[in-house]
Amino acid sequence: MNANRSFRIVELIVLALLATSLVPMAASAQVFKASFTLPVASRWGTTILPPGPYTVTLDSQGFPNIAKVQGESFTILVMPSVVDENHSYGPSKVLIARSGGRARIRAVCFGSLGATYWYPQPKSEKLVLAQAPELMEGLPLTMGGK
Repeated sequence: MNANRSFRIVELIVLALLATSLVPMAASAQVFKASFTLPVASRWGTTILPPGPYTVTLDSQGFPNIAKVQGESFTILVMPSVVDENHSYGPSKVLIARSGGRARIRAVCFGSLGATYWYPQPKSEKLVLAQAPELMEGLPLTMGGK
């Protein structure tokens, strides 16, 4: 085997290693990051978030569609029960449902992605919701986060 051919094989191996090391970095790139401010304490999944500023980050549009929500002193991960990808592109917002003195996050509209992620309501609240009117409020998401 001559030196030129050996050098070419080493060059191809190094190139292949470099390419495979870049794939995970590209896969972990953020798809969406924005911030919002909760005006009232709100339930999101099993967690009650106090009023204040938050950042929501989506690292992937693919399954399992987990969003990371960061407050001032904690971070939660939330997974939607339904993803509506037929949503029209428009403003991004967090939808809060208020009923019976309670507030909870129902959905996040990712306008730049054309998708709405719907979050389940706790089973314990389903009876209360059937008895009281529900007010939906959209909180704007500011792109880029904190």
